Amino acid sequence: MIVIFAAAARVKGYNHCRLPVNVIVASQNVLDDHFERATVQYRKQQNNLLILLLASSWALAEYKSRLTSSGTCVTRIRSSVNLPYCVNPVRDNIINNMGGAASSILQRCALWDVGIQWAMWAVSSAFQTERFYDAAGSGTFAFLAVKSFQWGAVRNKRQTIQTSLVVVWAARLFLFLFTRILLEGHDKRFKNVRDNPKVFFIYWTVQALWIFLTLLPTLMLNAEKKEVALGPRDYIGWAIYGTGLFLESVSDYQKSAFKANPDNAGKFITSGFWSFSRHPNYLGEIMVWTGLYISASSVLSGWQHIGVISPLFVYFLLTRVSGIPMLEKMGMKRWGNDPNYLEYVKKTPVLFPSLW
Repeated sequence: MIVIFAAAARVKGYNHCRLPVNVIVASQNVLDDHFERATVQYRKQQNNLLILLLASSWALAEYKSRLTSSGTCVTRIRSSVNLPYCVNPVRDNIINNMGGAASSILQRCALWDVGIQWAMWAVSSAFQTERFYDAAGSGTFAFLAVKSFQWGAVRNKRQTIQTSLVVVWAARLFLFLFTRILLEGHDKRFKNVRDNPKVFFIYWTVQALWIFLTLLPTLMLNAEKKEVALGPRDYIGWAIYGTGLFLESVSDYQKSAFKANPDNAGKFITSGFWSFSRHPNYLGEIMVWTGLYISASSVLSGWQHIGVISPLFVYFLLTRVSGIPMLEKMGMKRWGNDPNYLEYVKKTPVLFPSLW
């Protein structure tokens, strides 16, 4: 990696970049070692190119984190000897502003996120099934939250609580959605999709994007090194999270119980939380990620506040793409001629309850 960078630096005109031979040799040894591990994994899984890709990506990310963790081109590489630095003002400025360790954790999380979704797409396409979709999504949330917590190495109280809350949310969603797909046998969202690998691939890639953007504040929080005492913003955020999780969980339970009753066959739910919102479970989902962003923002600064994209993206996804628009269309198609349903739609807000 350093050999390539040095050659590129010469081409770009960074002639002041000089790397000693021992640095190049040490760097090559580190990289060779990582790729040797990747090759061993590949040989154990013949014809599984994806495993080699993931292992190699991890090796490169791990190696890059060693080079950028101190904000410089060269750090200690398996040695206790201080090695000379290769200065690149443009790159160093970016690293210093974004934080070398933080960006490395985000990169690794992105690699794992995409790798898991694409691997599960390959399996799901082969069997033409959508049964793994939601399970893989919620499972990846928990996996990345825990891994970023471990990679961050600080593990303070805020990070511990935030990571635990993500795992609790993911576990509940996993159990609910996976149980539902097993009982119902199919998901209406994937009609005419599961047997089309190209379109199915788009669905899995969008899920990877959803996971990373939604989890972004927590990932940045776990990568943060500075210690800040817990304050009102943390407790307010966690209170919103708790309220949202309760609303989402109870709403899902109410609808499941309603549909399980044979007397309600062909009917629509108007009781419980569904009496003041046509999609209370989605309202709870938005509150969950709004609360987690608010608590994480206690330690975020500068560019890190881009994490606000988490609740905004969830809101956009549920209200403009895959959630509410799809269900509203299905509802009108099924009960559009039912005066009771039309009255329910007229009097009940689509998402946020009326305060008057």
